[in-house]
Amino acid sequence: MTVGERDASGPDEVPEQQTSTDDAATATTLGALSDAWHGESTDDVDPNEPRLGASAASASASAPIAESVTRGAASGAAANVYRSRDDRNRSVYRRANPWYRRLARGLVATCLLGAAAIGIYVGARYVQDWLDRDQIPAAGAEVPAIRSTSILVTSTADAIPLQGTLTFDVDTGAYEFVGLAGSPNAADNLTSPDGVEVLARNAEGLWVPVDPSSPLPQTIDRAIAYLRDDASADAILTNRLRRGYIDLIDQVDEGDEGDDAEVGGPRTRYELSLDLGAFAEAFPLQWQDFQETAIPGADADDNHAVTLWLDDEEVLAGVDDPAAGWAWQRLTFSTEPFAATTPPADQTVDPSTSAQIIEVQCTVTGVSWTTALATCDAAVESGTAFAVQAGLADDVASPAAELAVATVCSNLQGDEPRRYENEGYVVLAGLLVDAGVCPGDTALVQLAD
Repeated sequence: MTVGERDASGPDEVPEQQTSTDDAATATTLGALSDAWHGESTDDVDPNEPRLGASAASASASAPIAESVTRGAASGAAANVYRSRDDRNRSVYRRANPWYRRLARGLVATCLLGAAAIGIYVGARYVQDWLDRDQIPAAGAEVPAIRSTSILVTSTADAIPLQGTLTFDVDTGAYEFVGLAGSPNAADNLTSPDGVEVLARNAEGLWVPVDPSSPLPQTIDRAIAYLRDDASADAILTNRLRRGYIDLIDQVDEGDEGDDAEVGGPRTRYELSLDLGAFAEAFPLQWQDFQETAIPGADADDNHAVTLWLDDEEVLAGVDDPAAGWAWQRLTFSTEPFAATTPPADQTVDPSTSAQIIEVQCTVTGVSWTTALATCDAAVESGTAFAVQAGLADDVASPAAELAVATVCSNLQGDEPRRYENEGYVVLAGLLVDAGVCPGDTALVQLAD
């Protein structure tokens, strides 16, 4: 090689042998670092533990190269220690999340949990209050079957002015009615064994057939028509009426659990306001049915006050409608049929024959007369009771009672009038004729001047 060629190569040209040596050293160093990084080893060790980059022999052979790579490190041993990923994450987390940040997040989380707990508590109380709220009687309640029932009716409604105890059979219509003392019906006592024939008990205790078309039997029939199907609250709170036309004003429990359920036992009183005006406008046909089956005489008022009572079996136990005057309380009910009183023949008086003399001959104290009753014994028994009532005897078994009956009866069926000093004979004459004990002409028994 000439001098000129050497000069052209320049002072930085490295001999080929030296370049090869440097490449080999670099490869050795990179291999050691790769082994250290990937943890490749044939030793059975935990992969998460820190490892040395190479074996002791490799470290000794490549010490000059390793020193050049780890220049600036505190020591050779520290440079070869590897921290796991978890260690690095924890270190980074501590630096990025100092204690005050963690404390602040904890306080925020606590506040959120507290707010959630309060919300859950308030929501639970609201749901409980909603479940325990006062509600109108449920529709379609399962109630016991009612075959017969006894109801105290205190109605002043124009359509059904009736005050007394009404006991009737739901199927047959047989009934008994006893007027309430102190009411316009105080003297009324009626029975209907089959729901068709009607008899009334008179002041003498005898039963007199009554025309079923007369006012009182007709009033009782209308009352039964309203009460017959009043088994549950659905009788008043009809299906369409429940569609937004009922407001519950108050709900009160009455009575004790130990009371007899059929006589003033535990009941629930519901005070309601019915928007009958809007109901009548929206459902005219149903409104007509309501008037004919639920509450007689009800007007289409906007705020119609009605009070209902339900017993512990959800049976409708009473209704009070002050505006319409319709009021009643159930006394008893049963699944058994009701058998109304059937008066015996000897206690029944037929008014159509009261002026006729039936050929039943009676002889008392030697005086003969005829009676309209079935037997003479029945006539004597009733007549002596009337004699005591008229003040002519002290006891029905006394001879004075029988003598008074025989005397007045013979006079009633005689031809000439007779005057008596004691007014009791005139009273007795009227009682005997009215009862059919001895039909005759009361004008024949007169009071002396």
